[in-house]
Amino acid sequence: MRKLLFVLPLLLGAQEPIAEDRGAAGMRRAQLSAKTSIRAMHIAAHPDDEDGATITMLARKYGVNMSMLILNRGESGANLVTNDFFDALGALRTVEVLKSAEYYGARVFFTRFIDYGYSKNVGETFRQWKREEVLADMVRIIRAERPHILISRWSGTPQDGHGNHEASGILAQEAFAAAADMQRFPDAGPGWQPLKLYVGTRNPFDGYTIKTETGEYDPVLGRSYAQIAREGLRFQRSQATGGAVGRPGPQSSYYRLTQSKVGMADKEQSFLERIPDGPNGDPWLEPGLTVEARVDPRSPATGPFAAFRPAETFAVAVPGQTFQATVKLHGAAATKIELLAGPGYEITEYEPGRFRVKVPEDAPYTKAYWSRASIREPKYELAGDFASPLPGPPVRVRVHHAKGVIETTLKTSSVDATQIEHLHELAVGPPIALQFPTEAGILPLTKRTHAVQVVVGTNVDGPAAGTVRLALPAGWRAEPAEAPFSFAREGEQTKVNFTLTPPAGLGAGEVEVRAVARYRGREYGASFQRVTYPGLRTVYLSKPAVHRVRAMDVRVRSGLRIGYLMGSGDDVPEALGQLGVPYDLITPAADFSKYTTILLGIRAYAVRPELPANNARLLEFARNGGTVIVQYNTPEFDKNYGPYPYTMGRNPEEVSEEDSPVRLLEPGAAVLREPNAITAADFDGWVEQRGSKFLTSWDARYRPLVETQDTGQKPQRGIWLEADYGKGKWIYCALAWYRQLPYAVPGATRIFANLISQ
Repeated sequence: MRKLLFVLPLLLGAQEPIAEDRGAAGMRRAQLSAKTSIRAMHIAAHPDDEDGATITMLARKYGVNMSMLILNRGESGANLVTNDFFDALGALRTVEVLKSAEYYGARVFFTRFIDYGYSKNVGETFRQWKREEVLADMVRIIRAERPHILISRWSGTPQDGHGNHEASGILAQEAFAAAADMQRFPDAGPGWQPLKLYVGTRNPFDGYTIKTETGEYDPVLGRSYAQIAREGLRFQRSQATGGAVGRPGPQSSYYRLTQSKVGMADKEQSFLERIPDGPNGDPWLEPGLTVEARVDPRSPATGPFAAFRPAETFAVAVPGQTFQATVKLHGAAATKIELLAGPGYEITEYEPGRFRVKVPEDAPYTKAYWSRASIREPKYELAGDFASPLPGPPVRVRVHHAKGVIETTLKTSSVDATQIEHLHELAVGPPIALQFPTEAGILPLTKRTHAVQVVVGTNVDGPAAGTVRLALPAGWRAEPAEAPFSFAREGEQTKVNFTLTPPAGLGAGEVEVRAVARYRGREYGASFQRVTYPGLRTVYLSKPAVHRVRAMDVRVRSGLRIGYLMGSGDDVPEALGQLGVPYDLITPAADFSKYTTILLGIRAYAVRPELPANNARLLEFARNGGTVIVQYNTPEFDKNYGPYPYTMGRNPEEVSEEDSPVRLLEPGAAVLREPNAITAADFDGWVEQRGSKFLTSWDARYRPLVETQDTGQKPQRGIWLEADYGKGKWIYCALAWYRQLPYAVPGATRIFANLISQ
């Protein structure tokens, strides 16, 4: 009999085993998995699309080796929990879905392609993505994973409700044949023919082959597969998915068999019917084995209550650093313990299970292996492969014992403000990291200087000091030319302000500014951005510290003073400063009388519970002569917070095509004439979308100012409405300023300048 040790959480990269993978439940899962060799792959477009209940049932009831192929990382969704957008949001959604997948019992893979925004039709998706390249990525992953069954979440028809969804359904059906055809994508690995393909039908009326009963109660797990999946889905908080607690009771999904190499069927009881199985053999199971692999804390706790005191280590190792680590196997005796790392690491076991590790000076950083040079690029360039959804650890732990081998990673630990200890996988990063708050900056041609800020941070476990400067194009000057920085401990940051002076006669255009830090004789010029929140793994994003200054013909009215009431987080205030407009970040209870304009950040009514209570004060401010501008909000706003009635609806419209045609409804309106003369050309070159969450109906006292629409969509006028109210104005403007302004899109900047100048 073959001896196996099945340690699921380690295979999934989990930080700590969830309940379903410990004790009797974990043993049962191991036994089931050892009795079948069947592999299945669930295909979806975005994180949170997945049918977690069906995945969980297949993995935890039948022991199927489950994987999830997700076409993109969800870079353009909403974000309810952090200020991360674009690629950082994609990284956040990656670690969210990885946590969900621990509950489902599945591994996760992604293609190179990017969520560029909501897509109403598949035509737009295939205009953004190169269809054959997406298919090539899918084929590569299918050939590597060799699934017997493909399960597409989406049907590949317009009823999927999103162009990306429909594309994933279409491509899943193409991949079924293409994976076996070595005339197609010959460099994507050895061919593999899946045996069945199912597509989701979403309801029983569209015709189905299988009705899954995921609400079935599992007595070993103590709840249904649907309940377990819902608990996993609840970790995808950035999208507000899975908010409701999973309830017991019937739950079903419906799938139709569309292609098969083992015969078709009108109805089936199981996805596994007619799939030949070659069982792995009975496993040898060792209950209760746990590997504890920890970086030693700075100051180990001592005394009778040491076990109750949280430990804290450094968060990120840096090249040249030496640290110690301890590895223990609980539940059996270790015959050998190894730490494995890349070239140049010096690893010494100075006592059994205790190691000294020196990181080489040229150690690579533990950063995301996917990146893109521009927000407009539809796919990532890869510095790794598809084998893992995250970069590999710098140091791996291998523990041998009498009946098997266990592999895991070294963990560091942190302590939060409530004295709760959290474990993290060891990462290696630069000693000094640099980042500009925004990728691009606005320089009105009427200004002679441009202020920029560089955020400098340290990963050094102790004091660190150096200098930072800007590398400028010819003819530009920076004041100061160089600035010192000094840190006492790891994790500290400082903000260094520079004033740039362009050469005389500068015209409209773009220049590139780079930040460069010098520390201990070496130069550093990239970010190392930590993306996570409690309970999730961590991704570090790194890109060159570059700021693009866009000089443009844009003016704002003098005498403005804006109170900015932040919503869920955006970079619009930074643009105000670059335009030369004084502003304060305020609360809903602030004194509004000192401002000409109150500007509400995105989704403010959803995330600021004190805002509705102060809404009457906002209306009073407008009635007395001020201007209130409300940026896009979600349906929480559908409670007539304006001066006159309006309706948003539960599923408000948006225009996702950033190049959609725009018609000015009142070309003579003051807001379109002063201080910048706005034309349709100012809507060229936008990023990702026009806007989101439009009003659907409104009182006649609101005036719609623009009309736009996606391909096949009815014309939309609820995107920008303004109303006179008393001596002032109240405006709802759902144009996507939070996407345009951080990239200094010239036309969008000019329109925004007019908006705030009223």
